[in-house]
Amino acid sequence: MYVVEVQKTRSGHKNGEKTRPYRFGDFDILAVNMQPSTGDWDRFAFTVGSWLLPCKEHANQIEIFQPVPEHPDDFWTHDLATCISWFRSGIQKRLYSENS
Repeated sequence: MYVVEVQKTRSGHKNGEKTRPYRFGDFDILAVNMQPSTGDWDRFAFTVGSWLLPCKEHANQIEIFQPVPEHPDDFWTHDLATCISWFRSGIQKRLYSENS
């Protein structure tokens, strides 16, 4: 398993809340370039944004560190068209949770 860091590069606070973490709904699909781990600039992993793990302290925010498998599975794919199909299906689940 690899790990991707999912957060904005700028930091700050608004109304006492951190603005660096992404919130659910900020994007539909997460694309991760796997080059740092694989050395291959053409390799990507894709998943549905709403499937990402939530932050433990703020359920509307996306957890900063997300697991990414080495090989495609039921949550991550190397094919963008497959991920778009998953997104359009409306299936709701969470990465590697017992209820998925």
